[in-house]
Amino acid sequence: MDQAGAIPMRLLLPTLLVLLGGLQSARAEEPPTFFGRTVDGWIEVLRDKASTANNRSRAVVALGYFGPLAQAAAPDLIENVRRGLLEDESAEALVHLGVGSGVTVPHLIERFLKEGCVRLTGAGAIGYNPRVRDLLVKVGGPAVPALLKVLDGPDLEMRVCAAEVLGDIGPAAKTAIPALIRTIERPGPEYLDEILRRHAVGALGGIGPEARDAIPVLTGLLDKDAEAMVALDRIGATPVKFLIDEFLGEGDSNGSPYSFFLLGPRRREAIPALRAALADKRPQVRISAAVVLADIDPSVNEAIPVLIESFDFSNDESIDLMWVPEALARFGTRAKAALPKLIDRVEKGVFDADDLKALVQIDPEGEVCVPALISALTSKDENVDESQRFNAAARCLGLLGPKAKDAIPALTMAMTRSTGGDWVASGDPQESAAKALGRIDPEGTSVLPALIAALKFRDKRTPFQDMEEVDFSAAETAASVLGAYGTRAKDAVPALIEAAKSREGDDANWSVQGAAILALGQIGPDARAAIPVLRGMMERDGKPSPSRPELIIALAQLAPDGKEIADAWLAKTNGSAPTWPGNFPLDSRAKLHGAMGRASFEGDLATRMRLNSIDEILAGNLRDGISVEFLEEYFETLGDLRTAARLAVPRLKELVKHPNPFIRMYAAEALERIAPAAPK
Repeated sequence: MDQAGAIPMRLLLPTLLVLLGGLQSARAEEPPTFFGRTVDGWIEVLRDKASTANNRSRAVVALGYFGPLAQAAAPDLIENVRRGLLEDESAEALVHLGVGSGVTVPHLIERFLKEGCVRLTGAGAIGYNPRVRDLLVKVGGPAVPALLKVLDGPDLEMRVCAAEVLGDIGPAAKTAIPALIRTIERPGPEYLDEILRRHAVGALGGIGPEARDAIPVLTGLLDKDAEAMVALDRIGATPVKFLIDEFLGEGDSNGSPYSFFLLGPRRREAIPALRAALADKRPQVRISAAVVLADIDPSVNEAIPVLIESFDFSNDESIDLMWVPEALARFGTRAKAALPKLIDRVEKGVFDADDLKALVQIDPEGEVCVPALISALTSKDENVDESQRFNAAARCLGLLGPKAKDAIPALTMAMTRSTGGDWVASGDPQESAAKALGRIDPEGTSVLPALIAALKFRDKRTPFQDMEEVDFSAAETAASVLGAYGTRAKDAVPALIEAAKSREGDDANWSVQGAAILALGQIGPDARAAIPVLRGMMERDGKPSPSRPELIIALAQLAPDGKEIADAWLAKTNGSAPTWPGNFPLDSRAKLHGAMGRASFEGDLATRMRLNSIDEILAGNLRDGISVEFLEEYFETLGDLRTAARLAVPRLKELVKHPNPFIRMYAAEALERIAPAAPK
């Protein structure tokens, strides 16, 4: 298992399923290889009667990764499904090849009905995972007739599941529109009435403009379901008048900005009414109008005074100020008049992470915000909110880069500050502090000693009752930051060697060892003293250690025979193709190719996985539980691929112009690692 830079499977799997099918060869003049074998090579394994069942299973999965490039395998895979041989793996591979719906759809529907949909209805298989429904979505139009039978069938819970899948299929499910309208009008038994109607409404929205026949029934639901408003917007009939009337009304929902956040570009039609609402006699309506205007059109400067005024209502529990700091941040430097209010909130300790992000976006030169951010960073109040503030303060100081050099002492202390007993955020604030030091001092002249010292830091904490844990996060991040300095971190080589050799709690210390090994490789020739140590680790306890691919990556960069070592390792892992949806060494192979300056099919696949994850999150609503900082991991893992991620360069060049400064920073850092700028 490649433990470094692992991606949460709940996000990785849907992304992976979208990707398979569109990859082209990294080198068009050569047949692409996956784990050392071409398509023809894997077909040979599949057809070889002497192959073990395990090897044939690997071959099926590998062919699925090739997607449409593996069309020649389609007859074999179809026959497998018909005969019940490796039918699950073969059906999934066929979906990724884009063929064989005549056998894949019945097989997937059978699995779909068996697994249930506990995530949506509370009924069905406890071990439910989204794999089957994602495959049905990928099949698209050919799956619609079978899904319609489920939608109209006797299994009440699965009707909900079918509606969700139809919506995710999108315009290709347009033949389902009449059935979905009927479902809204006659949803079913009372206990499923609301959830079934809601998913049928969402499905019509997913189908989009083709579902215009549903406008009357959706309009009739506007006073019941926010989903109806979103569906109408996606169909092309944004109910702006209804939304404005609700916003300005006298009911409980008046002045709520959230509905506007859910809509697309057509919400701009509400700008005149929202501008007028800036003068409403009700504070909540004025404030929310300003928040929405900042979200729709940050050029509406008259919203800024209203947002600043809103802080005067901080003690009024009836006024919701949750979105105000974020709205001010959207105006950037034009909202400088808000700085005294924001700084006052920090000084009084009544701020949250969004206040700090607003500070740094309104004052990007750090002229007045750095002392406030340092103050937030050094707070001693150990509770969950304070942990989030601590983390945000470190991230914001890192965003300022060298302009926040006065924060180096505070960040140095923060990097090895114990998080204590009940901190839920674990090592995140420490990691953010270490990364901030690297961003503030890009040459490493002031922070190397602190980062070297942090390699030995262990945070003992008791997050649950009296259960003690040891957190290695600060040490792991310090090693990664040292590696990013490259040859400028040559003074850290002895400490990194010690960290790599450490047997202290092997399981818990695994990530620190891996980061230290990779850092030694990144430092390059100045770290050649590590070669004997790394070679020795490959034979730890007298046995080869293929489970540490970091060793191969580092030796490929350091050892005179590094290329031979790398090629031998790649050859030995030829038969280690993954099984759905488990962990796999794909990233290790891609990183190794990247460290050696090579293009590869594995690198292309790993790159597109990250890009699709990034774009899916950006296309969604970041307010719905995913903060922009969550994206940092995906940009970092793209950078880890280095030249193997060259396909990401065009997209990263677009993202360095993104409105959000954190995304700009993450994209620029990844781009520099993948395609370093030429020396000036």
